[in-house]
Amino acid sequence: MHKDLDKKKCMDMFRQLYLTRRYSETVVELGDKGFIRGPLHPGIGMEAVCVGVLNATNDDDYIGVSHRGQAASVVRNSDIGLLFAEQFGKKQGCNHGKGGTMHFNLFNEKRFFELDSEVAGKVPIFTGVALGCKIKGLKQISVVFYGDGAMSEGWVHESMNLAKTLELPIIFVVENNQYAVTTKVEYSCSAKHLSDRAKAYGFEGIEVDGMDVEKIYEAAKDSVLKVRSGSGPINIVANSYRFCGHFTAERILNLKYRSNEEIEEWQKRDPVSTWPDRLVREKICTSREIEAIKAAAEQELVLAVEFAKAGDLPEPQDGLKDMYATEYAGIPRKGWF
Repeated sequence: MHKDLDKKKCMDMFRQLYLTRRYSETVVELGDKGFIRGPLHPGIGMEAVCVGVLNATNDDDYIGVSHRGQAASVVRNSDIGLLFAEQFGKKQGCNHGKGGTMHFNLFNEKRFFELDSEVAGKVPIFTGVALGCKIKGLKQISVVFYGDGAMSEGWVHESMNLAKTLELPIIFVVENNQYAVTTKVEYSCSAKHLSDRAKAYGFEGIEVDGMDVEKIYEAAKDSVLKVRSGSGPINIVANSYRFCGHFTAERILNLKYRSNEEIEEWQKRDPVSTWPDRLVREKICTSREIEAIKAAAEQELVLAVEFAKAGDLPEPQDGLKDMYATEYAGIPRKGWF
């Protein structure tokens, strides 16, 4: 076990893994019942990546996550009732019901943007955040998450090149879940190892087991220390897997691009099961303590969903409120044109 992972940290990480898993599963259930509209993009199976990396950062570091970044909210101890309310489209949500399932964030509260639908859209933004940290001489670093499919986006390469040229304090975290929607990574990327992309720009690229939360934590802890000391950017490629489809509508479309055997093989390495099993096996905690964490998480979920269901829908006249940092005369009274 890593020297920094004492009993409290280990159990906190299990709570984060379990609560994130159950949050995602509950969102899917609520979507099926009609409480949440539109297709959903759960990260079931990928929880260890965010949990491992964010536990190695400081609370004031800047974090940009992808559309499967629910774990970031849990790790930063956000009120998940605000997240559910947002996905319900309620004005009590973290973005007053205007972000919905794909565009909500908690930047002001927790220094990170949550979900967005633009593939790799946060990569140049958080490269800019890293530039701002360097210009201002801040100790904070920038950490941005994106998927294997996003690796081929032009602004990812532009950002990596700029980050190395200016030696920016940023960690690029690739959540390689093996498929860009339905396209296997081997068919979309010419590099044998995704971390080779970083090496092409002159900085360190690391491959790590994305199903092992301790290995991710260890790689992230080392990377954070290097980047914070001024060594420039680092790329962490976490090789993981999503047990669910790319989005919930796959069930309606009946898309078949993975075998049941492949999914079952990856499920044997499920971090939500293997991590607590290890903690009990190595006598870091007891089975009773694990069950207590699960029970507390389930109660937290119940209260969060009740809060969301009891919320109110936004008023029509508030449609453009909070949409701009600056208030513009005549909007929305005069409309857009």
